[in-house]
Amino acid sequence: MVLVEYEGSARIDGVPGTAAPVALTFLNAAGTKTGKVFPTDNQIDYFDDVPVTCIDMAMPVVIIPAEYLGKTGYELPAELDAGQSIISPH
Repeated sequence: MVLVEYEGSARIDGVPGTAAPVALTFLNAAGTKTGKVFPTDNQIDYFDDVPVTCIDMAMPVVIIPAEYLGKTGYELPAELDAGQSIISPH
């Protein structure tokens, strides 16, 4: 009896190699924490003139354009890990 199948051709961008796919189904994921997909009721908000999108889809997230963080959006994970923090201490 096979409990776990590791071999497969599923790929995830940025992750080396392939493996068996894992199917996930998220039920009622919209507004999990706030009750709304867009907790502010806006698709784009501005905080200190920075455009952001607040989304609550299974987990609340805030999306900020890379250039407002001094990045291009094309940095590799190793570059981000080795660099200065992009999170303001304020």
